[in-house]
Amino acid sequence: ELMAAISSCMTTAQADLRAMAVKTVGTLAEPGDQKYIDLVNERLTDDHWSVRKAAVESCGRIALKGDQHAVAAVGSMIRDSHAEVRSVALEVFAQLAGRGDRQ
Repeated sequence: ELMAAISSCMTTAQADLRAMAVKTVGTLAEPGDQKYIDLVNERLTDDHWSVRKAAVESCGRIALKGDQHAVAAVGSMIRDSHAEVRSVALEVFAQLAGRGDRQ
């Protein structure tokens, strides 16, 4: 299966390939598919900022508005060490969070 092959690239040693795989999953996965939301969220703790950024963006594409698990995961990235990750996390958090959500 294509998604299985792409998913396997998410753990390669090369950060650029991991980021590309995460972005691809975010593009191909069906909105609301919890399996792929969980898969990209595993990369939120990646050592490389570009992979974490891709994971936040992909979570924003797959997760449905109001998905509390995704809101919490993305909300935790607002304090990331890299400015680009923080910036994207703020945008995605605003997109996913309902009124009154504070993480």
